[in-house]
Amino acid sequence: MYGALLNGATLVVVPKETAQNGHVFYDFLQKEKITVLNQTPTAFRSMLQASEARLSASSPLSVRYLIFGGEALMPGILAPWKKALPACRIINMYGITETTVHVTYKEITEAELAGNQSNIGFPIPTMSCYVLDADLRQVPIGVRGELCVGGAGVGRGYLNKPALTADRFIGNPFIKDQRMYRSGDHARILSNGDMEYLGRRDDQVKIRGHRIELAEVETALLHRQEIKDAVVVPLKNAAGEYELAAWFIPSESFEDQTRLRRQLTELLPAYMIPTFLIPLAQFPLNSNGKLDKDRLPGPDESGADPVDHVPFRHDTDKKILEIWEEILEKQGIGIRDNFFDLGGHSLKATRVVSRIHEVFGIGIDLKTLFIEPTVEHLSNYIETIQWMEDKQFTMAEDENEIIF
Repeated sequence: MYGALLNGATLVVVPKETAQNGHVFYDFLQKEKITVLNQTPTAFRSMLQASEARLSASSPLSVRYLIFGGEALMPGILAPWKKALPACRIINMYGITETTVHVTYKEITEAELAGNQSNIGFPIPTMSCYVLDADLRQVPIGVRGELCVGGAGVGRGYLNKPALTADRFIGNPFIKDQRMYRSGDHARILSNGDMEYLGRRDDQVKIRGHRIELAEVETALLHRQEIKDAVVVPLKNAAGEYELAAWFIPSESFEDQTRLRRQLTELLPAYMIPTFLIPLAQFPLNSNGKLDKDRLPGPDESGADPVDHVPFRHDTDKKILEIWEEILEKQGIGIRDNFFDLGGHSLKATRVVSRIHEVFGIGIDLKTLFIEPTVEHLSNYIETIQWMEDKQFTMAEDENEIIF
């Protein structure tokens, strides 16, 4: 906000509905002539995938600075953008709320695009970073350690949480009378002095820019009487993004995963709802009798009964199936398969809505997909809208009027 207003620029607030629709968001950037764009990598990737073909159009974007933050950036996804807008400078920034947001800075060049590492660069002025072992000793170059932050941005602690404050906000062993924040993030120092972000060291993970405690998701699952036990683990998809997978042991009263997903929407925000819900008869254990997470079956090998495959009925079904297969990166989808059981989540849902608008010229609310997440339902909805908008349609005298 102040970056714009203190430098004579115009601050443009993006409506939530616009930010969730990659196609519409691209139009927004073009219309408002945005020159400095702040994004999370996942949100940007969604916009890029929805509008990549438009990057080289006759009316290019005005973006001069593309700034990332909020989650790990894998620079490889930026190749199409860099090719279309070579003059745009791309900046990756690492930061934490407890250290007044921004901590490090890295300009992404062709070298970083080729290396495709989550390079977060080096500390900005007034801040300092240390990669330490469990005894708060600096680790050698290339060795994994916990990233700790010192400097002017370090906060005073957590309100009314003295124990947590004492654990995370500690004295800086390298600078007298200065405090340091233990981030809980793993990093390593690269040979050129930059730092590479390696993820969390605890049960906290970032999904699409949101910080999530896995225990909270497990608690929500165990809140349901039909769930005996549950464990939640973040998995990386083919694009290198984290998605939540939940394995659970159902009781005899368990009905189906669609109902369970609906119940979770009443307890959790959309970004905390697991992409995969995988029922198991029992959890795999190691020799010590503890949960063996490495032996949990993957989403495609859990043995869950699939929905009977129902092929497309007509051209509308076929076009929507092609959109789903492109976004979900899966083949052989039937018109009654559940979008979320196939690996869909809220961000992928916005891409589906965007592509449907692009292909059919019809705007669909996200709720339409959440109500009944099947191709059959979407296809029927689209054909209903097309029927209502068909000005050539006339009703015969003996036909009854249908009211929607």
